[in-house]
Amino acid sequence: LPAARRGGRGGEDGMEVVKANGGLLTDAEVRELIDDRLRERRMDEEMAQRPANPQRDEVQDDVLQYLEHCRTAEVSVEAVAECFKRLLELNLGLTEAEIVQIVNTVPRSNVEVFVTVEECMERLSEDNVNAILGVVRDTLGERFATGEEPGEEEAEEEE
Repeated sequence: LPAARRGGRGGEDGMEVVKANGGLLTDAEVRELIDDRLRERRMDEEMAQRPANPQRDEVQDDVLQYLEHCRTAEVSVEAVAECFKRLLELNLGLTEAEIVQIVNTVPRSNVEVFVTVEECMERLSEDNVNAILGVVRDTLGERFATGEEPGEEEAEEEE
């Protein structure tokens, strides 16, 4: 897991590998990981230390292109870590997978929380769901409360 989510400092950039395949990653964390690897790859290729790998490059490019259109496209890993931490602090019995899904989908309504959290009606009260939405709004950005999607402003300006 990224050091930011674990509450640690990690390396120079706040990231360190603790355990390979040690947990679930949010979209923002995957984006940062691939960006870091792309920078390393470009440096290695420039120094001819490692040959190009077209299949890997294509997969990474496809993943980045997909992530650019997600709700969390412009969210920092630090904001994700804060959201994750605050959702855990609510002590609602959310699983790590449910929290990752909440962070990735950035729910804006009770209905979106209900489809993300398993057996939500049995496990959470309306106040609990509203608390989740409040944490998401406070940590990942106010624009999500209004339903604004990444790139919508640009699309509206072009019209």
